[in-house]
Amino acid sequence: MAGTIASRLRRAALWLLATIAVLAVALAVLLALPVREWRTGERFENRLSAIPADAMPSAAERIWIDSDSACGAGDRVDPDDCLSILYLAFHEGVDVVGLSTVFGNAPLEVTDRIGRELARLLAAHGGDRFAVHTGAARPREDEARPATNAQRSLSEALADGPLTILALGPLTNVAAALRARPDLAGRIERVVAVMGRRPGHVFHPSEASGEGMLFGHGPIFRDLNVALDTEAVGTVLAHRVPLTLIPYEAARAAELDSAALDRLAAAGPAHAWVAERARPW
Repeated sequence: MAGTIASRLRRAALWLLATIAVLAVALAVLLALPVREWRTGERFENRLSAIPADAMPSAAERIWIDSDSACGAGDRVDPDDCLSILYLAFHEGVDVVGLSTVFGNAPLEVTDRIGRELARLLAAHGGDRFAVHTGAARPREDEARPATNAQRSLSEALADGPLTILALGPLTNVAAALRARPDLAGRIERVVAVMGRRPGHVFHPSEASGEGMLFGHGPIFRDLNVALDTEAVGTVLAHRVPLTLIPYEAARAAELDSAALDRLAAAGPAHAWVAERARPW
């Protein structure tokens, strides 16, 4: 009996090893195949539509920034929000009237801390002075809870006059303000949101180059700002405010290398702070 059991175990082990070997070969063949263009969206002609003229800042346009800024929070956290805030704070054509923080690239306590530190540096070194307002820590806060500071402050800023809202993270704060004060939707000149994906477009790190990890294959990225709060996106769309989407493809048109960050750092203390936090990424 013992010999029969041992024989069965050996056969089972050989069968398992053979199965693993076949799967390993199949995986190697799969990974060696090139990344097809359709998976990346590269085959779309005119990938970026022309930006509407009224989406560009006009003289003294009032801007509200809603951000999940997390530059410096880790090597894998992108610095795009901090670069955007830095640019607008020194742009003579716009007036940044407020910054709200939201969860997204990092937890709210991280994005709020970084947003406040950057705002302090900007105010101390010649940039726009604006208040920072703590926003949502998760999708759609319980309706029974008090409104966030960001929701109240954004509503007050809209009541004071038209605003362009630059939404760098999930639309949670913007949607909360619209649900609370739908009468103010007409005061929103435009929401410029960092999101957007066409059908069939897979956000892939090597984008059909055949380079990168695993023979050009690797993780597939989400349309993160949409995925983190799809209900908020639906709320903004339902209120029919003018909306400009800045999709993943836009980032592929620009690249910052270490030399560019050196030049940025030389422009001033706030610039140097952002540049150093952008280097790991």
